Amino acid sequence: MTRYKVGYFVGSLATASINRTLSKALIRLAPPDLEFVEIPIKDLPLYSYDYDADYPAAGRALKDAIAAVDAVLFVTPEYNRSLPGGLKNAIDWASRPWGDNSFAHKPSAAIGASPGTIRTALAQQSLRGVLSYCNSPQMSAPEGYIQFKPGLITDAGEVTDAGTERFLRKFMEEFRAFIIRELAVLPRPETTRAEPSSSGALEADALVVGAGPVGLMAAHELLRRGISVRVVDAAPGPATTSRAAVIHPRTMEVLDQAGLYEEFNARAVQGRGTAFDADGRQLASMDAHFVGYPTRFDKMLLLDQVITEGLLRTAVERLGGQVQWGVRLVAVAQDSGGVRATLERDGATEEVSVPWLVGCDGGHSTVRDQLGLVLKGESTETWLVADAEITFDRPVERDRIRWIRADGTSMMLFPLVGDRRWRLLDTVDVDYVGDDAAVAERFTRKLSRGLGNPAHVAHPTWVSVFTIQQRAAPTMQSGRCFLAGDAAHVHSPASGQGLNTGVQDAFNLAWKLAAVINDRAPARLLDTYSAERVPIAKALLRSTRMATQLVELRNAVIDEYLPAMFEIVNAWPPIFEALNQALFGSMSGLGIAYPTSLLTVPDTDTLRPGPAAGQRLVQIRHPEADTAGWRKLFEALRDPAWLLVTSTARTAADGAAPPELPRLARGCPVDRPAADTLGLDHDGWVLVRPDGYVAARGHGQHELDHAYSSLPL
Repeated sequence: MTRYKVGYFVGSLATASINRTLSKALIRLAPPDLEFVEIPIKDLPLYSYDYDADYPAAGRALKDAIAAVDAVLFVTPEYNRSLPGGLKNAIDWASRPWGDNSFAHKPSAAIGASPGTIRTALAQQSLRGVLSYCNSPQMSAPEGYIQFKPGLITDAGEVTDAGTERFLRKFMEEFRAFIIRELAVLPRPETTRAEPSSSGALEADALVVGAGPVGLMAAHELLRRGISVRVVDAAPGPATTSRAAVIHPRTMEVLDQAGLYEEFNARAVQGRGTAFDADGRQLASMDAHFVGYPTRFDKMLLLDQVITEGLLRTAVERLGGQVQWGVRLVAVAQDSGGVRATLERDGATEEVSVPWLVGCDGGHSTVRDQLGLVLKGESTETWLVADAEITFDRPVERDRIRWIRADGTSMMLFPLVGDRRWRLLDTVDVDYVGDDAAVAERFTRKLSRGLGNPAHVAHPTWVSVFTIQQRAAPTMQSGRCFLAGDAAHVHSPASGQGLNTGVQDAFNLAWKLAAVINDRAPARLLDTYSAERVPIAKALLRSTRMATQLVELRNAVIDEYLPAMFEIVNAWPPIFEALNQALFGSMSGLGIAYPTSLLTVPDTDTLRPGPAAGQRLVQIRHPEADTAGWRKLFEALRDPAWLLVTSTARTAADGAAPPELPRLARGCPVDRPAADTLGLDHDGWVLVRPDGYVAARGHGQHELDHAYSSLPL
């Protein structure tokens, strides 16, 4: 893993102690590939414009300190108001164009805290005055300011306010991305420069092949944990058409842990449920309510895959990553020491060596073929899908997916982002020879008949005819190479599982791979990836096969009985709820659990409330999800680390200290009602994996030590 050394200055006026405490918090929250060394300034002479002549020892020491780091961070109370004259002059001196170790070659950022307040405009003006001494004019350096209050940050650097911690963590992630971006064009000290490949490109800890949603999520989560990643894709540029269009609740939980949910939610159509129509009559309308799987995301996000990829790509770029388009993987070889990949671009061949490779290159995966793995399964029905604008005589709800029967055939209608944009799916009339007008006329007729609402379908912007594949690889790992998403399993789109399952594959793999690369876990941890995810893929083939049959409903006789059947469903709440659960429960992803995983310590206390070992930790609905304890826990889960959850009642009740934290874990004591829902009594605890699943739960230090020692860490 490439590491970057950051030299930091702490302002030396009256509030220096505050900013020294802030420095501790920043270092604690920083990505693991940033190493920090303080550059002391208290003994700098106040006024000199020529340290070489006037103060040769101090000048040389400052130049050497600057030369030894990759970047500079100013932690200064009230920005440059507190910078001593000596430091200001030292920056002037070190920034001379002819200086051999000038600040102009050091990506720099500044952040400050003070008990007072500064108007935003003045704060920015002061801060940019500091940064102007350091960064080249074209740089857009990170800058930040917090108002310090007693107890906000402990002497050990623990931030007690979730909002402040989120702000500081984001600041450090942006600073890391800024460092990586600028060092791509600025020289690094010789002692820390990474070895280039034969093409001159810097090698990475992991090569991610494929820049769709799965590859981008894998890259994002690796970068978030300080892993250097190279992302390549054979396509000439980002996709312009969308295959997937639905994001289910478990994937929303993943996005929330990754710090991305709000961005996705803001762009998506809010999907509240589904409706059933047949020959001009609405048979039923159901809101998504996951009866057996509590979640605070009782909905679907309806979002074009093109937008999903754009949001993920931006998130990757914020962390310093980028996609290399038009780069095709043509060969893979590996041994116990690493992976050798042959890449091709514009006819030129490049040989690269990386420790690990993640194949996210879709159903026709080159990575999978090179590893000698085969997708086993079957081909089934052929369907047609089209995206088009539609106008209706009467308004049609845009918050739900519609299953529509018209003259004994089935189709589906999905709202897309945009006032009149919809996705249409036909399970019977699938002929297409490039005549968009014929497709539009066919859908116009069927929609009008099925909904009983005259519709006009414009010429589609995209049409695709495809044969459903129901196949999966027997394993998702071969040595130092991994498969994720469609590279490992392909299936019917009937319940919108492809993108969701692939993103969850990437989320499961990334934290494990990062732990191994960062020397925080043995390589055997990676065995749990395939062991956990292959059964999920196989179960998915079964559920999507059934969903395909239900969508098609190739039994014309049943049309005669559909109205009566749905009348019974609507009249009997237990039947309605059972159908609701059957439809939404399986495709939500909320029921995925790992009870037999090597990362799960069996739970013998079956009477204890709360999620059991192997299940999702967060099984909660609104309004309880809005309480302080849960909000604190949601924020803690966004930290890419293990979590030990305890109850604040422990210390309040008997003054006992919380249990000693396992090596990789961060503590998170929570208040009621979160503590009660999780079954946390005075000495209870829950150990949570970085992907939000419960690894173990128990009572007291002895049980915690035993559980942690049982894990492959």
